[in-house]
This record gives sequence, structure tokens and C-alpha cells, in this order.
Amino acid sequence: MGIATTGRLLFVSHTDRGTATRIISANKEREGYEKENR
Repeated sequence: MGIATTGRLLFVSHTDRGTATRIISANKEREGYEKENR
């Protein structure tokens, strides 16, 4: 299970790297925005 799961995660992260990076950066920006406006 561990190897198959890791392989699938690596495959997804490789094919959707741009999308995943945008989602992660958007989440980080939202966290910073919420901290500034608390």
C-alpha cells in the first residue's frame, strides 16, 4: 500500500504540479491576509 500510494501521489504531483503550486500559494496568501486583518 505504501509504495503504491506514494507512487500515485508522486504521479499526481508531477502531472498537476502547476495547479497544486497555485493552490498551495493561494492558501498561504489567504493565511497571511487573515493574520494581517485580524
